[in-house]
Amino acid sequence: MFQGRKTIQLNDGNIIPILGYGTAKKPDVAAAITMAITEADMRHLDCAERYNNEVGIGKGLKKLDGDRSELFVTSKLEREPRIALTDTLESLGLNYVDLYLIHNPNFVKHLGLGKAWQEMETLQAEGKARSIGVSNYRISDLEETLKTARVIPAVNQIEVQPYMIGAGLPLIEYCKAKGITIAVFSALAPLTHFPGGPVDPVVREIAAQIGSTEDQVLLKWAHQVTCGGIVLTTSLRSERLRGQIHALEEMEPLSESQMQSITSAGRSGKHQRVYDGWMDT
Repeated sequence: MFQGRKTIQLNDGNIIPILGYGTAKKPDVAAAITMAITEADMRHLDCAERYNNEVGIGKGLKKLDGDRSELFVTSKLEREPRIALTDTLESLGLNYVDLYLIHNPNFVKHLGLGKAWQEMETLQAEGKARSIGVSNYRISDLEETLKTARVIPAVNQIEVQPYMIGAGLPLIEYCKAKGITIAVFSALAPLTHFPGGPVDPVVREIAAQIGSTEDQVLLKWAHQVTCGGIVLTTSLRSERLRGQIHALEEMEPLSESQMQSITSAGRSGKHQRVYDGWMDT
């Protein structure tokens, strides 16, 4: 399944590739996903209604005309679940998504988190979403959702990177205890958004020690710090994507001391998020 890509099992029994390709902010999203799938053999696409490009993704998927069962498609909503998923499936040209997430709790506060989750459960029961989950949910949001939930969210997609790990660890531990898999975005933030901080020399040294690149080290750290979670990447270069696949699927795990040195460096720096307005800490 998924052309041999490494996978993990979610709490509902479904299988998901551990590395996903984020589709936000792509100038030509159809070309980007074609590159990712055909040149780098990516098998997991991470989409969202809010990215405003699912029609383009659908056009790209139609041109590829591959086996649907060999591609894992995630999407995320920003409106009432049934209306949003109906539009997403039409835009993508699909009969179902493999994973459907509430993109942010604020997007469904008007419904109430419990009511919104009940609608997600119904969509799953109808077969329109194989797995369901959330994104940018805090512990308090998860607790409110779980009060009336019949289905535990399979995934919580959140920002995980060294400069916010101090605040993020309690949420990671909570999700682990509940059987909720973490999906990571912005794992490469020290390189892409906050260069020059105390994490840089630590990651550079580890990369030199193990013969890898700095982005590979950070992706591996994110995968391990989330107890084997899913990690998202966004590169437009096929050779970099292949290297990142190698990092998650074939590289030896970082040692405990290497993991701790990255975490400690992140804690010593300024607490900062890429999407600071999306989630309170």
